[in-house]
Amino acid sequence: ARTLIFVLSDNVFDSEWCIKELVAAVRNGVKVVFVLKEGAKWPDKQGQHVLNFPPPWLISAKVPAEAQPAFLSKAINHNSDYYAAFAKDLLQRIDAQQEQIDSLRGDVAAAAAATATSPLAGVTYMDALIELGVDTIEDLTELDEESIDSLKLKKMHRAKFLKACGM
Repeated sequence: ARTLIFVLSDNVFDSEWCIKELVAAVRNGVKVVFVLKEGAKWPDKQGQHVLNFPPPWLISAKVPAEAQPAFLSKAINHNSDYYAAFAKDLLQRIDAQQEQIDSLRGDVAAAAAATATSPLAGVTYMDALIELGVDTIEDLTELDEESIDSLKLKKMHRAKFLKACGM
């Protein structure tokens, strides 16, 4: 999956499987979008369920350290009265990442198509990315020069591709 939608309900931290799913997503570079369930409350230090977002001490106690930074992102509020706005906001956050990936794929596709000597002739660009193991922006930035050289791009296109990969 490219995005994990993690619903912050009252009892989400008591679910071993929810926490495992969150950790797996963070570990694998999957974008996490938090959704605050309408009416959910978390305890303050006195145990009163009055907080609108899980407090840092609760996150530290219930979530493994490697997944805690995910909670720095802003959550989307779920409200039954404004469900259409909620759904639109959620889809925009998911689509934003996909647009970045598609944009980078398009730039690289143009570079690959510009060379007649490419071993990719007759193969779709998507097939080439899959062959290189590129599925996310993070994957694209993790390519090494040897992998890029396997595309046999012309010098100008290779330079653009390296720039897109952050090299």
